[in-house]
Amino acid sequence: MKKKGNLYFLIKSLSPSEKRYFKIVAASGSGNKNPIRLFDFIDKAENPTNESVKAFFAGEKFLNQLHVTKIYLHKLVMRSLRNFHHQSNKETELIQLLQDIEILFKKDLFDHCQLEIERGLKLARTYEKDHHLLALLAWKRQFLLSKQGPVKAKKELQKVFEEVRKCIARQENLYQYWQLIIEAFPPSKESRSAVDDELLHAEEQAQSLQAKTLFYYAKQSSSFINRNFAEAFRTANLLVELLEKHPKRIQEDPRSYITALNNLIGIGIQLKQTDDLPQHIEKIRLLSEKDKNSFSIKAMLHTYNIELELYRDLGEYDKGLALFEPATAFIKKNDRHVAVDYKLLIYYQFAYLHFKKGLHSEALKCLNELIYNTFENMRQDIQTYGRMLNLIIHFELGNIMVLKYAVASTRRYLQKKRKMEAFEKRLLSFFSKISTSPKSDYPQLFRKLQTELFEGYSIEQKNDILDYLDFEGWIKERV
Repeated sequence: MKKKGNLYFLIKSLSPSEKRYFKIVAASGSGNKNPIRLFDFIDKAENPTNESVKAFFAGEKFLNQLHVTKIYLHKLVMRSLRNFHHQSNKETELIQLLQDIEILFKKDLFDHCQLEIERGLKLARTYEKDHHLLALLAWKRQFLLSKQGPVKAKKELQKVFEEVRKCIARQENLYQYWQLIIEAFPPSKESRSAVDDELLHAEEQAQSLQAKTLFYYAKQSSSFINRNFAEAFRTANLLVELLEKHPKRIQEDPRSYITALNNLIGIGIQLKQTDDLPQHIEKIRLLSEKDKNSFSIKAMLHTYNIELELYRDLGEYDKGLALFEPATAFIKKNDRHVAVDYKLLIYYQFAYLHFKKGLHSEALKCLNELIYNTFENMRQDIQTYGRMLNLIIHFELGNIMVLKYAVASTRRYLQKKRKMEAFEKRLLSFFSKISTSPKSDYPQLFRKLQTELFEGYSIEQKNDILDYLDFEGWIKERV
């Protein structure tokens, strides 16, 4: 398990509020300021390493035991995070409650202990925290035996045992649904039968909200695997409706709700059922803005990408371009947390939208983010489409000399990454000829390209290629 750099990644992940709280906690501790000084350096450094730490604090005595300071700082950061988030979710609150109950029980403060047990039981039942519910019921059993004895507490103990049995049954039921979903992926002939299970016959068979969520997710997956997209869309809607009936649970676990919305949006786009998509996108954004972490950043980027894809497919290019300022500002602000594939997709989408509006210079600026950054093997399909679009735009701008070098650069890129597709070879050959031919030859070259570009490709294969760049539409306009 990788340990190197864990402290640096931890500190870099903190939100401004978490950093402020850490400073308060750290300042109230011992007089040793070295952990705080180390924290400040790591927080401000672009790419902190052990070497850069030693260079910055050269001559300081604590460097002789830097690993000890780092361990102490790591524990201090984690303690401040536990305190900061202790009431931000019910999971953390219940863990702390169980610790409090143990302390009170050992001190024989039974009345106080009983109040905390009942508070914990109510919380665990409301939010279906069955793993904590079992622990709380165990404490209630101990409390009843210590306070009343087995004879007087017999009826209450029987109620505790009955609830324990129900709790265990719910957990077993939940894990059966998890097993069902795990067996269904990756999609295969075996997975088709795996999701066709009696557990999916009726929602009532799911004994908790968590199990019902998995019930609908499994049914949706089953429909999707069997290419029944209309049924998958219907089930995705039912799941979102179910979760929206439990707003407290959404607040506690926004990720499940966001995932359900994303699935609904994705299937809706596939079926061209897009009327409700903007409001679903807005729901994700509102939740993501409240919770500034890597998941919420990814969720926000996903909404931008989906919305751009939607406007691109609908031909509503102005609506897509209206997102340029907020989306690019969001990427720059959260650059460290932005996954490369999202950055590639979003800048490509904006390049294509600008191109479709005839804003070629603006399109090139977006493409430069793809072509002149090092993205290695991430989303080679998008990087390839970006380079092809780059050739088209230089042709449209009349940059024939630039086009000649761009063709050679694109060919080198593709040959380095993989074996070229037939249509890619034909496109590069076309642009190579265009860059050395008189304008009078252009119509003939375009007609030849129109005839030959997708020779040997099925309609389905061609449509997959045209999904991100409509070569046919552009050629048709030119012919």
